[in-house]
Amino acid sequence: MYSKAKATYDERLNSVTMWEDVVPALDNKCVVMTPWCEEEASEDDIKERRASMENTDARAPSAGAKSRLSAQVEMER
Repeated sequence: MYSKAKATYDERLNSVTMWEDVVPALDNKCVVMTPWCEEEASEDDIKERRASMENTDARAPSAGAKSRLSAQVEMER
């Protein structure tokens, strides 16, 4: 059972560096790994982007999926 779960996880593990790649990866039921710059300003930027996605992007990930995103990442707009 563990081996099958691990294989599925490994298949769905995606490294993402661009903001526009996050939602499509989550839509494909992938786990998204993002760079972490350890800057508080980046965390604020991600929070703002997520808030704006909730209001305008019908394809935005659900609240459960959003919680998987690294809160402190630096991505290009």
